[in-house]
Amino acid sequence: MQSHGVIINSEQLKDFYKEISQEEFIAVDTEFLREKTYYPKLCLVQIASSKACAIIDPLAENIDLSPLKEIMASQKITKIFHSARQDIEVLLSFFDLLPAPAFDTQIAAMFCGLGGYISYQSLVYKLLNVHISKSSQAADWSKRPLSQAQINYALTDVKYLCEIYRKLEINLKEHKRTSWMQEEMVRLLDISHYCVKPEDAWKRIKINGCYHKFLCLIKALAQWREAKAQEQNKPRNQIIDDDSIFKVIDMYKKNRIIRLKNAVMRDEVLAVLKKNDFISDELSNNVADQKKYSESKRILSMLKIVLDVQCQEMDLVHSLIATNNDLARFLEERDKDNKIFQGWRYDVFGKYAVGLIEGKLGLYIHDNQLKLK
Repeated sequence: MQSHGVIINSEQLKDFYKEISQEEFIAVDTEFLREKTYYPKLCLVQIASSKACAIIDPLAENIDLSPLKEIMASQKITKIFHSARQDIEVLLSFFDLLPAPAFDTQIAAMFCGLGGYISYQSLVYKLLNVHISKSSQAADWSKRPLSQAQINYALTDVKYLCEIYRKLEINLKEHKRTSWMQEEMVRLLDISHYCVKPEDAWKRIKINGCYHKFLCLIKALAQWREAKAQEQNKPRNQIIDDDSIFKVIDMYKKNRIIRLKNAVMRDEVLAVLKKNDFISDELSNNVADQKKYSESKRILSMLKIVLDVQCQEMDLVHSLIATNNDLARFLEERDKDNKIFQGWRYDVFGKYAVGLIEGKLGLYIHDNQLKLK
């Protein structure tokens, strides 16, 4: 494979574009920073075909990135990523487009029974028997010049992806899961995953059963935090982290003084809580309400057992089918937009979850293994 090194001007990028623009698929990776910002800062884009590879520097002075944007927009070129979600988010933020069509080797590996959320390093070793180093993973990619170690690391992140893609494509066909993968890539490229509406921000928070009675307050604080983070271009946790949201609600409901380092922030949080406090102390302490949450917890445990049985049967990772939040929302809302009701997930798990709720599903033991009937 020919390496073009680091591309820092428009002429170099045009030449590289001509070389790869007719490819059916290319490998893509990005390096970015977002520790101090809400929106990611794109620092590098690495691209490889089966014949050539290069690092494109979007921070280079006066570089025209339109050929790179054209590659990302091309419907004729499949973009191969490993653990694609963050890369897609970064490219969407920078170019205002989704890099479709895409193929995520991490998701494909899960469909092929190669483990849950396997790292690129581990996948390269499993499929190609090659050891790679991750020594520059924590580097500051915004600093220039790049060291040779950084350049080598960045190129390695795309060097093997095309070969891995070919192997996984064959494996998916053997497992008869190509259509599942295609369906998952459509979901991955749903723009709603990357443009978070403040009113939906609460869905990212892991909520313990004991806090469900305060859901309207959690939703309100999450919405306020998301809007504030977007407005100030700061990470959510720099506004207020998830644990502090729960602690603040506890203090508020117990009529204790809310303590936050920033007095202005504390006053805003208190105003949000007062405006959205629709839950009375009587409801919070109601015996019937407590029983309801206890029963929901038991039902959730049964759903997890059904999920576990199906994962064992299909050699799939639990979180690929449904997270705990997905299960909890299924119990609370039975929302048809829940991914459990859609596509291959419904066939593998959703219909069994519905059967359990409707009393049409049974569990039995055969050869010391749980089975569904």
